[in-house]
Amino acid sequence: MGKANSYRALKTTWIALRILGLDPPERYKTLYQVYSVFLNFTVTFYYPFSMFINMFLLDTKKEVVSNLTLTLCVLICSIKMFNNFTKQKELRKIREYLTKLDADVKVVADEEYLEYIVKVSFQYFALYASMYGLVAATCELPVMFAPERRLLYPAWFPWDWKKSTRTYIVLHLYQLIGICIQIYQNLLNDTFPGILMWLLKGHLHVLKSRIERLGYDRNLSADENYNELVACIERHKLCLE
Repeated sequence: MGKANSYRALKTTWIALRILGLDPPERYKTLYQVYSVFLNFTVTFYYPFSMFINMFLLDTKKEVVSNLTLTLCVLICSIKMFNNFTKQKELRKIREYLTKLDADVKVVADEEYLEYIVKVSFQYFALYASMYGLVAATCELPVMFAPERRLLYPAWFPWDWKKSTRTYIVLHLYQLIGICIQIYQNLLNDTFPGILMWLLKGHLHVLKSRIERLGYDRNLSADENYNELVACIERHKLCLE
């Protein structure tokens, strides 16, 4: 086995954060910030805003209730993304923590266990991605089979899309791209905590194994065993952070 690398389990998460404007690269930071502001203003902010405003323009309570569920889902997704934005420093610390934890893994059995943890993490993400991908692939169907021109989702726009084909196409593309981004944001929000907790479980298991091995290696002195115990305590504190 090679050196432990549990950080790989979060590879898809960091890619998602980068695409969604929450993980600036070392190069082209200014350009990336412009991209991040544009993306999050036009989708993360305005998408739920347009749907929320539209609810006040509906004629009946039935229409309001029928649109409330979707509007709240989109709004909550945006709130979660805003929370991710405010926690960027904490998210980046996770990389450092996992690197430190991986560096202490020197037993083959522990490496194999972490490899299993990473494998399950990929499967977990793939399962969610397939379900969310199916949603994205079918969200266009109601529009395709609608008897008359309609938006993908009820929303307010300051342009008359009913009378202008060009305006309708632009707004329809905006909603289609926007909902795909929202779905991607939900994928990130729903998988990241689960994968992170699964990784934590894996490293706590490895830490438990390290503690169980203390005192059984006759080649180590009492001081070396003591230092190993102190190292285990420090790594446990790191896991709790």
